[in-house]
Amino acid sequence: MVRSDYTFSNSAEEILRMVRRDPAYASILREAEDNTRFAVEHFHDDFSRIAGWGHNFVCPDCASQLIFDPAMAYPPEKPFVCPHCGKEAVGKDLDEAWVYYYRYHFGSTLSDAALCALLGDEKALDFLISYIDFYAAHYEEFPVHGDHAGKGKIMGQSLDEAVWGIQLLYAMKIVEELLPDEKKAGWLEKLFRPMCTLLAPQSNRIHNIPTWQRAFIGIVGLYFDDDALLHDAMDGDFGLRRQIACGFTKDGMWRECSLGYHYYTVEALTDFFSFYALKAPNDPLFGIFEKMYTAPLALSYDGFTLPALNDGWYPQSVSALVLRAARLSSDPAIADQVASLRRRVPERLLTLSALLYAVPEKTLTLYQDTNLAIFRAPVFAILKSGVLEASHMHHDYLSISLPPFSDDLGTPGYGHVLTPAWYRPGASHDLVTVDQEVTGDVIPSRIEAIPGGARAVIESGAWKGLTHAERSLTEEDGTLADRSFYESEEEHTFDWIFHSLGEASFSSALTPCAPLGEENGYRFFTNVQKAASAPSFKAEFTLNGRTLSLEIPDADGLEIYVANSPANPADILRHTVILRKRGKSARFFAKFRVL
Repeated sequence: MVRSDYTFSNSAEEILRMVRRDPAYASILREAEDNTRFAVEHFHDDFSRIAGWGHNFVCPDCASQLIFDPAMAYPPEKPFVCPHCGKEAVGKDLDEAWVYYYRYHFGSTLSDAALCALLGDEKALDFLISYIDFYAAHYEEFPVHGDHAGKGKIMGQSLDEAVWGIQLLYAMKIVEELLPDEKKAGWLEKLFRPMCTLLAPQSNRIHNIPTWQRAFIGIVGLYFDDDALLHDAMDGDFGLRRQIACGFTKDGMWRECSLGYHYYTVEALTDFFSFYALKAPNDPLFGIFEKMYTAPLALSYDGFTLPALNDGWYPQSVSALVLRAARLSSDPAIADQVASLRRRVPERLLTLSALLYAVPEKTLTLYQDTNLAIFRAPVFAILKSGVLEASHMHHDYLSISLPPFSDDLGTPGYGHVLTPAWYRPGASHDLVTVDQEVTGDVIPSRIEAIPGGARAVIESGAWKGLTHAERSLTEEDGTLADRSFYESEEEHTFDWIFHSLGEASFSSALTPCAPLGEENGYRFFTNVQKAASAPSFKAEFTLNGRTLSLEIPDADGLEIYVANSPANPADILRHTVILRKRGKSARFFAKFRVL
C-alpha cells in the first residue's frame, strides 16, 4: 500500500542534503542547471511547425538513429548526417520528426527547470512559466494532425500529446507552491482542458495508448481539483479502472505480453498514481499497481535480467521506474528491486528522477525510550542523553560516539582496576565534564527531535545545580554540527572531551604542559600539550584509509589541550582533544566531517 510518509517529490532541503552527501548527486544538479540555462537561451517554438512521428528520425539507408540537435536552426539549413554510415538525409518526415524531438526535449527540460526553481533559481521559474504560457496562448492555433496512434496538436499523435502534457504537469507539481493561482487557472482553460477534449474521444479501447491518454486526463483532474475530469479518466467506458482490470492479467502482466510495453504502460500508471496517492491512498488499485512491478520478476533467472517476449528491446532488465514506485509503495519487494539496480547498474539511478523522487535515506533514528539518537549521515554518530538504571552504567550523560573513530570503550574484566578508574567515568567518553566529573547517579534525561537532528537534555537541577544542560547534533552543510550548552548559578570548569583512534594532525602548535588532573580518570591523560591560541582549531584523524575532520570554528575564550589516553585494550592509545571553559556557563561548537 501507499507509504504513510508519501510526498510527491523531495523537498528543497532533502535535495540539497543529497547533493552535499554525494558528488554524483551534485553532478546531476549541475547538469540540471546546464540544461535549464540552455533552454532559457535556445527555446523558441512556433505554432506553424508541424510535429511528426519520432520513429521516422532514422537514416533512410542504414536505419540508424539520426542525431538530434535542439540548437539547430529550423527549418533545417543543411541535411541531417547519419552518425553510422555518414550519408546525408533530407525530407519532410525527417523535419517533422525533428520538431517532435524538439518539443519532447524542452518538455522534459521543464523538470530540470522545476528542480532549479525549487532551489531558488528565479530565472528557471520564469522559463517554466513562459514555456507553458506560450503553448497555452497558442494551443487553439496548432492544427489537429497525425497519421499514427491518433491525432494531436502540439505533437503528431495523441500518445505523444499525452506524454508531453504529463511532462508539464510533473514540473508544475514540483513547484506548485511557487506558481501564481491566476497562471494555473489560465493554463487549465487555455491548454489542459482543450487537450483533454481532444484526447478523451480517442481513448476508445483497452490498450497502452488510451492508458496514457486517460492517465493524462486524470492527472489534469487531480492537479486542478476537477472531479469531473478525474471521474472521466478513471470510471469512463475506457477509463483507468477498466484499462487496469482488462489490460492486466490476473497474474499482474500487461496483456500484450511484452515486457517493454508492460513497463511502458506501467509508466503511465506510475505517473497517474504519483498524483492519485495524495488524494486516495487507500484505493485498492494500489495493490494491483504493486503487482505490476513484482510480477515480472518471476520471469527472471537472476532476479534482474528479463526476457524480451514479443515486441520490445533486448536485453531487458528490471526497470528504473521502480525508483518512483518505491517512493509510492511500502512493499519491500519493490525496495529490493531498487537495491538490485543500485548494486548492478548504479548509473541508471543517477538521474534527475533520483534527486526528485528517490526515497530520502533515513538518516536519523530516535530511540527515545532508550535515550539514544542514531545518525547515519553525514557522519555516523550516536547521541546519548543518559542512562535508565545504575546496573552496568557508564557516567556518560550527553555523550556522543562516532564509530569507528571514536567509540564508548566498553569494559575489560569487571574485576580489573581500570574498569572503575577509567572505562566507566566520564573522562573516557566524548562528553562535557563539570569540574572534571560526570555523575554516576541515575538522573532524568531525554532525547528529542529538533529541525535537522536531535537534542539530548538533562533535566534542570538534576545534577551539580545545573540550570540547563543540553547537547544537539544536526546536519549543516554536509557536516555534523555538535553543540553543547551548560549553565549554572555557580562557577565551574567545563571540559569538552573528544577521543579518536588513528593518525592525528592538528592545526595549532602544541607545547607540553602539566597534567590536567588526578581524579575521575584524568590521571590517564598522558603527553598533555596545550595548543597555541588561534581563532579556530582543527584536527584530523586518519584510520583505515578514512579521515575524520574535527573543526572548532570559534576557539576564542577556550583553552585547548591535546593528550593521549587508553583505548581498549589499554596499551593502545587514542588521541584526546579537550576544550576548557571556566565560568557559570559554557557553549561548545564543533563540526565533524568524514573525508
